[in-house]
Amino acid sequence: MLARLVFCLIIGIAFTSAWAQDTKGAVDPLHDYLLPPEFIIEHQKVIDLSAEQKESIREVVKTSQSNFFDLQWDLKEQMDQFTSFLSAERVDENKALQQLDKVLGIESKIKIAQMTLMIRVKNTLTPIQQKKLKEIRAGS
Repeated sequence: MLARLVFCLIIGIAFTSAWAQDTKGAVDPLHDYLLPPEFIIEHQKVIDLSAEQKESIREVVKTSQSNFFDLQWDLKEQMDQFTSFLSAERVDENKALQQLDKVLGIESKIKIAQMTLMIRVKNTLTPIQQKKLKEIRAGS
């Protein structure tokens, strides 16, 4: 049960969107600069997304999903090992912290993969398309 709870907590933190709001309602500073692929897909007609841009975004998302899937497997394996250390009557601090470092390393890779996805998607759009999407988002 502890392993499942810790795993869910770590996954929740790892997959927090760059544009999510904190508990005080303040918007994350990256929110103003990045647009999630789902939002772009939803408004593709309004921004006149070209066939080439659609294909580019599809490829970036497919590659990212594959990468996320691999990282999720790795994270699960490392979390299982980490929680096994924590479940002991007496925790070997050095082993547990070394394992935590592995978990955090994978989380860092996940965040880098998220940012890579968001940057590549943004770079697919023209400045005019980006402006239109920001206006749409501001109006919602």
